[in-house]
Amino acid sequence: MRIYECTALQQKQAAAQLAQQQLEAQQAQQQILTQQQAQAAALLQAQQQAIQQQAAQQQAPQQTVQTKINTRTRAS
Repeated sequence: MRIYECTALQQKQAAAQLAQQQLEAQQAQQQILTQQQAQAAALLQAQQQAIQQQAAQQQAPQQTVQTKINTRTRAS
């Protein structure tokens, strides 16, 4: 094998290695994005549950007050 043939082969190998590294980097980025999406979805779900719990807690006293008002109105 001549020197220039060897150099061309080395360049092809280096290019293939670089392409492999770029692919692995892209896969790692995709995995991070997937994890971030899962975390965001879990956070959103937790926030929605907290809002629902707050709404339920706020409705309970209102129902009690309404019952007392209804009871007083009937008594009158």
